[in-house]
Amino acid sequence: MRHLLFFSIFVLLQISCTVQKTEDNNRVIAEVSGNELTLEQARQIIPVYIYERDSIAAIRDYRRNWVKRQVLLQEANRLGLENNEDVRKKIRLAKEDIIATALLDLVQKEVKEEGVSMQEAQAYYQAHREQFVLNERHVRYRHIITETLNASQNARNALHRGDQWEDVARRYSINPEEAIQNSNMFWPLSNAAKDYDTMNQYLKVIGITEISPVSEENGQYHFVQLREDKSKGDHPDLDWVLGHISEWLLVEKQRRIISTYERNLFLKAESNNEIKLYDVHTLDEAKEILINTEPDTLISN
Repeated sequence: MRHLLFFSIFVLLQISCTVQKTEDNNRVIAEVSGNELTLEQARQIIPVYIYERDSIAAIRDYRRNWVKRQVLLQEANRLGLENNEDVRKKIRLAKEDIIATALLDLVQKEVKEEGVSMQEAQAYYQAHREQFVLNERHVRYRHIITETLNASQNARNALHRGDQWEDVARRYSINPEEAIQNSNMFWPLSNAAKDYDTMNQYLKVIGITEISPVSEENGQYHFVQLREDKSKGDHPDLDWVLGHISEWLLVEKQRRIISTYERNLFLKAESNNEIKLYDVHTLDEAKEILINTEPDTLISN
């Protein structure tokens, strides 16, 4: 009976939290002449990186701009600008662009879902391995930024004692997840800690595992620890380079498939006698513009 009671309370709490969250998302945060803006609508449009940086400021900025836009639209409607011939032409062109772009976005989405296999990336790397050499020294390093000198010194001492890096970063760094993520990557030395000249200079002279002195820059306290480096002319780590190859191959795959998709649509429209060109280009010239691409067998008529 006791377990049943606890379970019932847990379910009620979950339902309550869900209802509260839904109500918060549907909360109206602005209204102009009957048009409402909800919190959820704003959150869907605000870029994630801006929202995560300062959610309150992001919502307030978007709301202010939304109100301005609604007031402008209200005045434009009062003046009847929607019926202006130039405005109607721009609306039609914008609508055509949006619809055409939506079709290409759909094709891109399908390619992205299919993705690029690790085997494809490895095969490309093996076939072009001589091209993957570092054109400058690369380093992998840890960078701690703290609000106070004491926190920075404590973090430095913790690393000297052999404390776990992730624990130290989360305990002392003002941006722990970013510090941890960046520490897993190799960086060109010219781009390592590029916003902090002193840290960049330390990375050029300290040895492997060595920790730099603490330095104050812009009211914050910094130090770096060099973990690994690769000399100019070396081959990068396979895991690191395969990620970049996969991204590049995906972009190329999307480009080829979209090009082929457009080509096939053109050929279909041509075979149905739907295309007529006058004066400027002959049909053969237009075909050359769209067909002069590398065929791709992944999409057929």
